[in-house]
Order: sequence, then C-alpha cells, then structure tokens
Amino acid sequence: MTQVAPQNHEAECWLYYAPTDAGESEFVDYDGLDPYWALSNLLINEFDGYHELETEINGESVTIRFNYSPSGFTPRPSDDVGGDRLYEFDINVQGRDRRKVNYNISPRYPNMLDSDGEPTTTAFDHTDPDEGLAIHCQPSNMRLDEVPQFLARAVFELADDAGVGMYHGYFDAPFDGRITALERYVRITRSMNERLIGTGGVIDRLAMMLSDISGTKGMHKWDNEEERGHHVVVRHGTTSARELVSHHCLGGQLKSYLPEHPDHFEPDDPLYHPKVGAKFVGGRTDGGSVDWADLHDAVRELDERLLSVLSWAGIPTEPGGTTYVADDHFDASAAEETVPLHADPLPCSRPTKSICC
Repeated sequence: MTQVAPQNHEAECWLYYAPTDAGESEFVDYDGLDPYWALSNLLINEFDGYHELETEINGESVTIRFNYSPSGFTPRPSDDVGGDRLYEFDINVQGRDRRKVNYNISPRYPNMLDSDGEPTTTAFDHTDPDEGLAIHCQPSNMRLDEVPQFLARAVFELADDAGVGMYHGYFDAPFDGRITALERYVRITRSMNERLIGTGGVIDRLAMMLSDISGTKGMHKWDNEEERGHHVVVRHGTTSARELVSHHCLGGQLKSYLPEHPDHFEPDDPLYHPKVGAKFVGGRTDGGSVDWADLHDAVRELDERLLSVLSWAGIPTEPGGTTYVADDHFDASAAEETVPLHADPLPCSRPTKSICC
C-alpha cells in the first residue's frame, strides 16, 4: 500500500566544519579558521560589507545575499578585526516561491571569550577538531540534505562573482552537526480537517489523554479569531511521544493551521486548506537535539507520528482522491519508502463512530 509523502516545512540545525583526516591517502591541509578569514576577505575587501547576486543552484534560480553582523565573542589579541567583537557572516539563499535558507557563520576555537570577556563554552569543546566554523542554518521548504549543498554552492558563486579563488574543501561537507527543530507536513482539505480539529476529534483526544498522564507536560492551544481552525496545536515532550508510540522520543507539537489572513483565499487556492504538521522541537525533547547523522531516523519518526495521527482520525494516508491538496512544495505524491502506522492509543470521546474509535 502506498502512502502520501510528507514535506519539510521549517527546520533549524547547526553544521560544524573543520579540517579532518579524510583517510590514509588524503589529508585536508588547512587551518580550521582559514575559511573564516577567507569569507572575511571576500565580504570586507571584495564586496565592501554587502553583496547580492542572482544565479542558479542545481538548476533553480536563486538570490544570494551576503553580509555580516557582530558576534557574541571577543576577538583574540592577534585577530585584526577593527573592533571589540568578532564578526559573524550571514548568507541568505532565496529560491523559488518560499524555498530559502539562512546561514549564520561563526568562528570557533579553544578558550573563547564572550562579549564581556568571560570564558564560554561551545560545541567544539566536545569534538575532535577544536577549531573551525559553527554554522546556524534555518531552512524553509527544503530537504535537510540540501542545506550543506546549498552552502557550498552559495560560497562558490559569491567567490566566483568576485573573481576570487576559494578552496572547495572548506565547505565540502560538515564533519558533524545537530538538528534542533524540524517540521514535516501535509496539506488536507478543510472538510477532512474537521476529523482532527472538531469537538471530540483527534486533537481533543490527544490533549485529553496526555494531560491525564503522570510525568507529562504540554499545552493545547487554538486560535479561531480570524477563522475557525486558523491554528490548533498540541505541544508535548518526550514522555508524551512515548505514550503515543512506545519507541518514539522526539518532543514537539502536532498542529493544524491556516496561513496569515486566511479569509483572503478561495477554495480553489491550496492555501485555503490547512497544513497538518508534526514538529520536533529540541527544547521539548530529552537530550535537546538530534545528531546530524541521525537525520533519517528523525524524519522517519515524524512521518510515523503524522501519518498515524491522520489514520487515527479516519483520514486516508494514501495519495490521490480528495484528501490531499498539493501546493508549491507538497506535491501530494506517493512516498518512496512507507512507514509503519501505529495503533490508536487515544480515548474515545465522540459518539460519532466514523470519527471515534
């Protein structure tokens, strides 16, 4: 049996770059901060502090913006930066429609001091390389495996536009990273969405079950001011995730939501119909984040949760028919790989058998 393929919406992650031993026959020979100073030279000396260009990445037309901002770190005496704080570099890549990614690039080295001159800790305190770059990435409507690819290409396009050589190995691949937020979503018709947000529907049942379990913490919120069903969400932690599916561990939220100004859209517009999403949030998860190497497992858990919740509401999980509405990023097609649909653990509270258990 086929399943509809959820799509990434918003995400947040950190990628770490440094020279590492690539094997017995190859060694990456540069200092960990070389790419930071190369970007500094490119932005300050070649582009006078800001640059914007239009180009293509993987056949997609994009606009790249490159600028800088002060960091929260004090420079070392040897760092000639012309101020009392190191710079961070910001690269924004805007693709088609609402596809985009923001990169904030910051140096990391041993014994860093914050802006007040006090010792501080970084993720590099716990990795083999002790010097390199930490890059905070905020993509929207992109696969996470595209995030490092777009960074490498964006840096290449900027350097090429300035006619400056840039060692391709600086951003070839991160040696490590972590994911702190990720949402997977589908878009369904408003009529089907009633099975989720209606009185006694699945979201009601989720809140009812989880709020009665010792050791859980969460919140059930709704916003019907502009439009009924504008935003309905259940936030939960790791313990609640395990109550829904025993091997799940990602805390976050399950929500149904319409865009800003929902009354501006007609029924033939995809934005008239709600997104339904399962989101991982690091601040609601034991351990706080997911290792970059475990990206596939995180996506799989969110897809299992999202599609299982839909099935508990009696909403078909197969593509086609009149359930799903394609938009600019969610194409309502079949997934390449199916995930298990788990048994409904929720209490029955609605007398209508087509919606209740």
